[in-house]
Amino acid sequence: MSTKIWLYHFGSGGEGYVRLKLRAGESLRVRHGGPDEEGWSSRCEGWKIEDGRIVNTVATDGVDCDGRLSTFSRYECDVASRHALVNDDGYLMPAWEVADSGQWDYAAEIAGY
Repeated sequence: MSTKIWLYHFGSGGEGYVRLKLRAGESLRVRHGGPDEEGWSSRCEGWKIEDGRIVNTVATDGVDCDGRLSTFSRYECDVASRHALVNDDGYLMPAWEVADSGQWDYAAEIAGY
């Protein structure tokens, strides 16, 4: 089984819409990041088909003038809902649902928040 979905991809080489082809049992991942004007940042994003659902995971990490912050999100969409939404640019997009998310503010944890 394979399926195609449209995504808006942010990458070091630019950003824009890309069409992603997923096959059952296959995981696809992209990473980008590096130093910036305030420190550094990184983003890792992955997609796979799991039990009839498309799973998208996003993890970010970075340091700026406020300290280090890491985030994690997991989004899911039924394969049948992969073209459920039409965005402002006319692309048929997945109807993602937030399955899990969290963040770690290292400076806040040290301060006891």
